[in-house]
Amino acid sequence: MGLGVVSYQTFVADGHTLYFDKDNIEVQSNPKYASLIVSDLSDKVKFINDLKSHQKGFTNYPTFCSDCARSGVEKWTVDTINMACTYYDKTGNEMLVENIPTV
Repeated sequence: MGLGVVSYQTFVADGHTLYFDKDNIEVQSNPKYASLIVSDLSDKVKFINDLKSHQKGFTNYPTFCSDCARSGVEKWTVDTINMACTYYDKTGNEMLVENIPTV
């Protein structure tokens, strides 16, 4: 990867991540945990509540991933150029776009 990662996608089903450089060259990580079943029905309100709890430190990463699966979050994409994290459901609909604080 020439100049480093410019974006990545993390998949809730098993925690694997796809990393992309500026030339769209892709590197994939191994799964990080046992497979989760991602709900076909997305629940944006539940997801946002679970995300807020996680961001406040009330849940650990495995719990957050399980909560995402139950809320129908298939993956999230981080854009390191525009400093944004976008969460998607299984049909590719955006559930939430967050700006990532720079400091």
